[in-house]
Order: sequence, then structure tokens, then C-alpha cells
Amino acid sequence: LVESLMHGLTLAMAVLPEEIPVALSTFMALGAYRMIKNNVLAKHPQTVEALGTATVICVDKTGTITENKMVVSEIWDFKTKVLNVNPATTKINSEKRLIKIAMLASEEIPFDPMEKAIHECYNIIEDKKEIYTMIFEYPLSGIHPRMTHVYTDSKGQRIISCKGAPEGIINSSSLNESEIRSAQIQLKEMASRGNRVLAIGVGVYDNKSLPENQEDFTFEFLGLVALSDPPKENIPQIIKRFYQSGIDVKMITGDFPETAISIATSIGLKNSQNCITGKQIGGMNEEDFKKAIIGTSVFARVMPEVKLRIITTLKS
Repeated sequence: LVESLMHGLTLAMAVLPEEIPVALSTFMALGAYRMIKNNVLAKHPQTVEALGTATVICVDKTGTITENKMVVSEIWDFKTKVLNVNPATTKINSEKRLIKIAMLASEEIPFDPMEKAIHECYNIIEDKKEIYTMIFEYPLSGIHPRMTHVYTDSKGQRIISCKGAPEGIINSSSLNESEIRSAQIQLKEMASRGNRVLAIGVGVYDNKSLPENQEDFTFEFLGLVALSDPPKENIPQIIKRFYQSGIDVKMITGDFPETAISIATSIGLKNSQNCITGKQIGGMNEEDFKKAIIGTSVFARVMPEVKLRIITTLKS
């Protein structure tokens, strides 16, 4: 009976070809309804087709794998060479100054989770808040991104506050080789615990007129601020299900290799200890690059244009 009905339906559709679009639309609607019951909303059929043929998923770290709810977890004060794993309780003036300069180098009304965490930490440790007036702002920019804000305090003194990628600020500081090595060792240790690490500096500039670029400042290196952003609870299970479905997962982040490796290991990413940086990619020819990305799951310190290159090469 069922076979006869199917034959009859086929003949009816052949006689009335304008019914074919109706039938196809019905099939698509039934398929969409079935997917909605599994909490999948598909607006375009080609999206489902593309996802069905996927063999690799490329993901960012912050906010995708991690919760994007940051807290200041550690600070390293260059003056005292002390690592404080509970910054919110600090009574040391140089550590308070480190957090204050980090706060001044953030937006006045923060929207980024990282800057919100810095403001919260400052509000906890600082009882008497001084009034600062911003007179100039250098936006986040550079190969090693940094943000610099110029203020005057209540006494009319100029404060040039900066936070950003440690490589840039350390290289723009007046540290000697021994001090740079000490800072880099501490940086790797803090990053290896899965933290995002920022360097904090105060600009040294005597001229009344400010330079055109923030890279023209020489900075007094104050220390490092580490922000923890743990992985979401369900991420290890999701990664496992991707692997069970035959889909490889690659994490591409602008963070430090040590941070990326720590997070990748904690979520069960395959080959998590094998990490390639954007700088290494820049020195590869196309053939070596293709071979390298196939067996690599973790990419760190990667700029947007290199992210695009990775994805384009995987597609090819």
C-alpha cells in the first residue's frame, strides 16, 4: 500500500510540475523542524550543507572556549620582584601604583571584560580615589598592541599610563638585558598557568607637546598583571564530541603560547603541547606552512591576517 501511494504521488507530481517547489519546501520545513527540536536554528539550507561537510573547526580562545569573565589573579611588581597571587588584598604602595596605572591605561567606562576586571581590582584596593583628567588617548595599536592614555592629576602633573603586550612595553623600556630576562621568565611562568598577561608602564617624556605615535615613548616598566579567564565547564565535552564526529579542532589566539597551551591541555585538545606562533608562520614558505598547520592544534600570538591565512589554507 505504501509503495502504491508513493508511486501515485510521484505520478501526480510529474503531471503537475509546479507542485515540486511546494514539496521541496515542505521537506526543508520538516528538516528545519527536526533540527529546532535539537536546539539548532538554520536560516539557510547552504549553511547546513557547509556544516555537514566540515572537517575542521577553528575557534578563538577568549569568550569562545573561556568564560570571558576575567579577574586580576596575579601581579608581579618589578620594584619589589614579588609575585602577589591575591592582588585585591595588597597594602604595598608600589603594587597599588601598578594597578592604578593599569586602570588609567584602560577606558574610563570599561566595556571589555579585561578592563572591567582591572577597574574592579583598583576599586577594592584604593580607598582615596584621586581625580584624573584625560588630555590625550592613543588607541590600541601596533605589532605588539598597547594602549596609552595621558592624564593630569589634581596637582597638574602629567601621567602617561600604558598597558599592553609585554614584548612591546619591555622593549620600549629602559631595562637592561638582565632585567629583561628576569621579566620574561616571570612572564612565561604567569602565562603557563593559563593567564592573560599584560605589561604596565609609565611613559617618560619631557617635551610639552606629545609625540604622534605611542611607540615614541620610553616607558618605566612597572610590572605585570595576570588575568584569569577559565574555560567554560562544558567545553571539554564539546571538544570530545567534535573528535567523535570526525571533526578536528584548532585553537587560534592572539595570546601567549604558554597561556594557549595551558588552556588547550585543560580542555583536552589533541597535540596541545605542539604550538606554532604567528612569528614562526611568517618565516615559512607556502609548502612548509601547509604541512605545519595539518598536525597543529594550537596557534598563538596570531594577528588577524594570519588567522585568515590559516583558514584559507585549510579550505584549499
